[in-house]
Amino acid sequence: MKKIITFLAITFGLTWLCWGLLSLKVTDLNGAGIAQVVVAFSMWFPGIGFFITRALFKNEKQPLSLLFYPRFKGHIRYYIAAWISPLILTLLGSALYFLIFRGTFTMDSEFFRTVMDNPASGTEITEAMIPLIIISQVASGVFFGPLFNMLFALGEELGWRGFLFPELRKRMGAKKAVLLSGVIWGLWHAPITAMGHNYSFGYWGYPWTGILAMCVFCTFFGSFLAYITEKTGSIWPAALCHGAVNAIAGLPLLFLEDMNANRLLGPAISGFIGGIPLAVLGIWCMFRLQRGNAPEPEVR
Repeated sequence: MKKIITFLAITFGLTWLCWGLLSLKVTDLNGAGIAQVVVAFSMWFPGIGFFITRALFKNEKQPLSLLFYPRFKGHIRYYIAAWISPLILTLLGSALYFLIFRGTFTMDSEFFRTVMDNPASGTEITEAMIPLIIISQVASGVFFGPLFNMLFALGEELGWRGFLFPELRKRMGAKKAVLLSGVIWGLWHAPITAMGHNYSFGYWGYPWTGILAMCVFCTFFGSFLAYITEKTGSIWPAALCHGAVNAIAGLPLLFLEDMNANRLLGPAISGFIGGIPLAVLGIWCMFRLQRGNAPEPEVR
């Protein structure tokens, strides 16, 4: 247990110190470019916590190379699932949200008005070009975004799926490990959740309900990430999937009248309603993890 406490103390200490200093300068992360860069690099603090903890506790049996070896052979389907599932879950979740809250969907959103009114583009943007803009956003989120974001997501996945989940699972089993690691992961985001990350401001119970929503999202998403990590014996599919979610999850916001409106329920998959398809997948993965023992991948 000392190993887990050490990891959490380092990870939370570094991250919350960084975000606490950031909050002195920035109170709203939405549209704050420099703040977004700081948050992106902060994703490596769990990875740093992972490496420091391994160095302090030198009796670690699993070779570090196991986590970094991609293990493509026999596992391509998990890489495909990691890449494509965020888009599918986002489409399903946003469709469900907009079916329930039909009045919130618009093609005349703040985003599209900003693009059409921006003279810096050098090209006159018309309504007829909006479908092309949507396609370009989707293409960027599916093809370029996941690969770029994966470099930052790798830091988190080393800490959460490469260290915390396996350590908790040894002590309490897969189901409880999924639940506890998800809550921990969600609480880790608490400072930036209070700064508008994912849910903006003005929702009922701010910021506590936003922090709760983030814990729920992290639990179900973490369950899927733990599942594909276990199935492949590599951290890379989880990093790819995490990067893909960060790239594509904001797509439904393009169709909101106000992109910074109350997003506690959706339409992104981090919302209580937008995240229902992800919750179904996460529950399925949690029970699949519970049924089997953690595999011991071969050293290559």
